[in-house]
Amino acid sequence: MVLNKHIPLRISIPFNSLWACDVFLSCEHEDIFSDHLYYKLQSRGISIFQDDQGSLQRSTTPLELFGAIEESRFAVIVLSQNYASSPRRLNELLKILECMKDRNRILPVFRDVNLLDVQKQKGIFERAFDKHEERFQDDLEKVQAWRDALTKVCNFAGWTTNDRNEVQVIEEITEALWNKLHSRLSPMEKQHPTSTHNLVAFTSISVVYRDHNHPIHITYMTATSVEWNFFYH
Repeated sequence: MVLNKHIPLRISIPFNSLWACDVFLSCEHEDIFSDHLYYKLQSRGISIFQDDQGSLQRSTTPLELFGAIEESRFAVIVLSQNYASSPRRLNELLKILECMKDRNRILPVFRDVNLLDVQKQKGIFERAFDKHEERFQDDLEKVQAWRDALTKVCNFAGWTTNDRNEVQVIEEITEALWNKLHSRLSPMEKQHPTSTHNLVAFTSISVVYRDHNHPIHITYMTATSVEWNFFYH
């Protein structure tokens, strides 16, 4: 399988590695944040596969795309405003969830999006799915699977760029992945293998208010700092 054209020909992968690539980067085409993340990971010697859809030279086939997901150790999913408008990205997400059942292998990044909109497919995500339901009216099960995948990934610990310096977020993601890949743990850390990298877990809380005896349901998204487990191999 041919990896993304942007990856240098010389990639440092252990001889006995079970993985062809360190990270599969799932993001919308021509996303500036994802481009910066890509090159930052690459500068630390982390091999990345990113779909080159839109390339004038060659586009990745679905078979290659799914193969790359199967052969990647981790997945970083950049959920930005236009992510859900692409059936190709949503199919990537489905495949990632299918192949990487260990939550420590999937890292979502919520970039400039309302977390509740992602989880419940509201706002710009609702508009994207309205179009999907019209386009795929003969295969609404697929559309529902995409909805379920977005809802599920919101239950994973990850990063949000809202009200944060994106450069710092990229640094944190890179450092977390690099440490995991290289397992630079002290003997004490190997016995108690946890490390905090400013990840947050997202939880929805429903609150019922009463206005003139009529119940009003309002759902909030709360973010709680969590630890991402680094198990020594």
